[in-house]
Amino acid sequence: MEIYAIRKLSKHRYEVESDEDSFVLSSRDLDELGLHPMEINEDEGGKPLQIAPQLAQRIREVLRLAAVRKCGELLKLQDYTEKRLRERLLHAGIPGDAADAAIQEMKDAHYLDDDRFAQTYIRYHLRDRSQERIRQDLRIRGVGEETAERAFAAVLRDEGENELREREKAQIRMLLTKRNFDPASDWNEQQKQKAYLFRKGYPMELIREVMKEAANETGMD
Repeated sequence: MEIYAIRKLSKHRYEVESDEDSFVLSSRDLDELGLHPMEINEDEGGKPLQIAPQLAQRIREVLRLAAVRKCGELLKLQDYTEKRLRERLLHAGIPGDAADAAIQEMKDAHYLDDDRFAQTYIRYHLRDRSQERIRQDLRIRGVGEETAERAFAAVLRDEGENELREREKAQIRMLLTKRNFDPASDWNEQQKQKAYLFRKGYPMELIREVMKEAANETGMD
C-alpha cells in the first residue's frame, strides 16, 4: 500500500488517500497506527509513503471494525436494505471492501435482511399507500423485484387479497374526500381525479369502482 495524503477533515477525522482507495480514519486510529497528517507534492517530486504489508493489514482491519461499528449504530435506529446501508457506509468514508465485509457480517448475524425489511415496509405502509407505490418505494430503496414480490406474497398470506383490496379502496375514498370530489362533476374533472389517483399507483379498475360507488351513494346512478 502507498499513501499519498492524509488530510484533516475535522477535529478528529482525517481523509487518507492511498493507491487502493480513499477512506476516513479517526485521530485515535492514526495515532495507534503510527500515521501522521501529510501531503505529497508531486510537482516537487514528492514520494508516497510506503506502507509495509503488516501495517497495511492492520489498516484494513481498523477499517473493517469501523464499518461494523457504523453498521451497529445505523441498524440500532432502523432497518436498512443492503444497498442503503452500503451507501451510508461509503458516505461515512469507509472503503468498499470494508463496507462489503461488514455488511456480510451483519447478514450472517441476521441483523440485515432485505426480506424482513421489505415485509416490514409493506405492512407499515399498506395503510396509507397503494401496492404499486410501495413497490416503487422498495425499488428506490434497493430491494430487488424478486425480494419485493416474495415479501408481498408473505403479507398476502397473512392479510388476504380481499383485505388488501378494501384497504386500497378506503385510501382512494379518503383521497377523493380530501380533494373535494363531487360525483356530479363533469367528465373533465372526473378524468383529472382519475389521473391523480392513477399516478398514486392505484389500479384504474379500482378507481372507477370507488367513483361509481360514490355516485350510487348520491343517487346519481
